[in-house]
Amino acid sequence: MQKNVFTFTEYDSRTIQSDLGWGLNDPRLDQLERLNNSSGNTLFTVGRKTIKASQYVGLVRLGDTTLQILPKIAAKGDFDKPEDSPEYQEAVHSAMRNMLVMLSVACDLPLRAQDSAQLHTEAGDWLEILTRLFALELHRQFKAGLPHAYVTIEDRLPVIRGSWLIGKQLAHHSYDRMRFDVSYDEFSPDTPLNRIFSLTVDTLWHLTQDPYNRRLLLDLRDWLVDCKPNHETLQSDLSTVHFTRLNERFHPAFNLARLFWEQRLVQLSTGSLPAFAFVFDMNRLFQDFIAHFLKRHRKSILQGVWQDGNILLQAQGQRVHLAERTIPGQVTGKAVFPLIPDILLLSPIGPSYLIADTKYKRLDLKKADGGVAEGDAYQMLAYARKWNCSDVLLLYPSSSSYPTQFTLHTSGANDVRIRVVELNLHQPLENPAGLINELQLAFTPDW
Repeated sequence: MQKNVFTFTEYDSRTIQSDLGWGLNDPRLDQLERLNNSSGNTLFTVGRKTIKASQYVGLVRLGDTTLQILPKIAAKGDFDKPEDSPEYQEAVHSAMRNMLVMLSVACDLPLRAQDSAQLHTEAGDWLEILTRLFALELHRQFKAGLPHAYVTIEDRLPVIRGSWLIGKQLAHHSYDRMRFDVSYDEFSPDTPLNRIFSLTVDTLWHLTQDPYNRRLLLDLRDWLVDCKPNHETLQSDLSTVHFTRLNERFHPAFNLARLFWEQRLVQLSTGSLPAFAFVFDMNRLFQDFIAHFLKRHRKSILQGVWQDGNILLQAQGQRVHLAERTIPGQVTGKAVFPLIPDILLLSPIGPSYLIADTKYKRLDLKKADGGVAEGDAYQMLAYARKWNCSDVLLLYPSSSSYPTQFTLHTSGANDVRIRVVELNLHQPLENPAGLINELQLAFTPDW
């Protein structure tokens, strides 16, 4: 791993002078503040004497200094031990491995056994690991052939090719009788998919510091030389890419490229201290990981009549609101307060089987309510009422390897059971058996 790497765990704090060895007026502190402003979120809280990590995990690079933030999901080792101890280093590697598995499931990324082994024997930070994963996958696919498609091109040529755009010619170039405004289709590599790949490769090539990554990316740049990367068309390109049986093999690489652009990759370049942040919100990562893990292993997790249930993530395809705002004399009102549960398990007929939400928070079992936030409980009651579902489920990460579960039971005309379940992320997540068993218990009818 490169020099000047400081490892934080989520919500961990370090003293600026004693732990980091920086002065109180160090320019890196100003860069951290500017990265916070550019991202629109607090990646680090910069105090008078300390800096503190937040729920964002990943890395922040300030010149030759890297601040690495890891979630507390180590299956081995101990983050409470001194940093130079074997136990602490084992916790770092274990947490990184589990986080990589969570990302691979949440984003449907490729994680072949040989790639995983190579990634964890190589030194590097989070950006280097994901860059290696992306470069290896795209390199592997490009060796089998670069994807092409018919692209419509408008041009001015000395001969008519394809369709003659007479209206455009008369409107703008009627005086020019030597050239023609034409439109034609060309079998080209300059497609939205390849433009996304080209822009991603070019950006990562400028950011990576790993020699092997740079060699892989240099090959990819050469293959994509006929593509024209464009930041201005990135969002439209991301939304217009469609996969068929002819280009489906590029879907994993596309998911990785989209990951780089949809996560908070924030860059600054001022003076002699370039800086960037590449971080993930653990709230969103935990939500997506559990949802996609359930879909991936549904045959092992869902039991009994729930086997025929339809799993919808983020209420996909449904537009449901808690209420309508109406005005006296008005026939229809305006829908307000959208309801978007993380996981809907719908019955083919009749009421829903189960509604589940994930919360990346730590429960406090010493409290009467178990540490469940009041707003979260009311949110689940709203889901239960709207979908006519008597069983709702709240999923939390466990703070230890011994997860717990309990029920909040509401009484009245419409009884609702809010099941509260902790999930153990302090286990090797590359082996899904343990988490499958825990979710199997959580998603069991008549719990």
